[in-house]
Amino acid sequence: MKLIRIFTIWSLVSFGCLFSPNSPAREWYFQPHASVQTIYETNYRLLPDADKARTNLDSFGFITYANGDFGVRSDNYNIGINATGVIKRYISDLNLNNDNVYVTANSSFNVTERSVLGLIGRYADETTLNNVIDTTADAQQNTKRTTLFINPQWTYALSELTSVRLDYNHANVTYGNTTSRVGGRRYFNNTTDSSSIELLHEWNASLKSHALFNALIFDVPDLNQTTNNYSFNTGIDYNFSETWTTSLEGGFYVANTSTSAAGLTKNNDASGPLFSFKTKKYFFETSNVDMGYFRRIYPRGRGGLALADVSYITYTKQLSDRFQIALRGSYNDVRGLNPVVSNGRAGNNYTFYGASVSASWQISPQMDLTGGYQYRFKEFATRSADSNAFFLTLNYKWDPFSTTEF
Repeated sequence: MKLIRIFTIWSLVSFGCLFSPNSPAREWYFQPHASVQTIYETNYRLLPDADKARTNLDSFGFITYANGDFGVRSDNYNIGINATGVIKRYISDLNLNNDNVYVTANSSFNVTERSVLGLIGRYADETTLNNVIDTTADAQQNTKRTTLFINPQWTYALSELTSVRLDYNHANVTYGNTTSRVGGRRYFNNTTDSSSIELLHEWNASLKSHALFNALIFDVPDLNQTTNNYSFNTGIDYNFSETWTTSLEGGFYVANTSTSAAGLTKNNDASGPLFSFKTKKYFFETSNVDMGYFRRIYPRGRGGLALADVSYITYTKQLSDRFQIALRGSYNDVRGLNPVVSNGRAGNNYTFYGASVSASWQISPQMDLTGGYQYRFKEFATRSADSNAFFLTLNYKWDPFSTTEF
């Protein structure tokens, strides 16, 4: 009901802006995008090595992707909707076929010269196969997941260089029932509510700083479990030049997870530092390096919060007007903040590595063809899994259609 009320208010404000006789000139736009991909993978679900002797893990897939951006903008507002559909079909002994729908509505309104209201709404009907990091089991399961998300925002300019932003986020996640290889339900319906206040300041054209306080409540009714997390972060964004940007951030978090069972309540406390570093450098307009490290906290489908240390690096090189290559690598170390998440079992901590190389050919301004190789490796304390994949993707992005009304 909370999501419905907020969405209704957003809709009324949006229509009021669109059809107000005092509205300034506005531009309507629409841009579709489609792609098809074929992919061969040796272990898509990252099943452990022991399963390779019992099951043929190879799969050959055909993926269809369709996306559209639609909206209207003016000097006073910007209202947009992005809709995406993904159909995945596989030749495999495993259960891999899945359909996914994503719809995001994004809007901002200039209430005054200093005040801006924004609202983001998101609906996702997908499967847990699409998210490696959120997987809390030893093998990815093809479990249906529906997410409803709403995020109202307010930004107020205290001066020309300083502003404050208030955010509220509400997410409702529901899972389909699933049975694992060893029995038992893997995922639980949950809700997340968080509020934050952020102070931003621009010192000069090259240096910006921010300070953010966030309070989060993660509730899993089926487990009688509630997690409260408080965090503070402060950092800077600095441009060494027009071709080199970097950011540095540090802070801390304090979390408490309360689980009730058989009339007893068990509390688990966790705290620690948060930090991140990101940098991106362009070289002679033909290549760039994007790399970084960050620590983040996020809810897990089996209950409780997880702490992830993530490192990544991407290198792209423009060989000519039409050819480009890209190299990517990532490392993720994921562990639960509360030691017991459900059924008396310890949370599944794991390490994930990924690497890929790809080459793209720009056939036309609207069409490109990309082929490549991807390697994934996932390691638990007593087991591991890896996968090799080869893919070929054809993308087509239409020129945007737009019209202006006065």
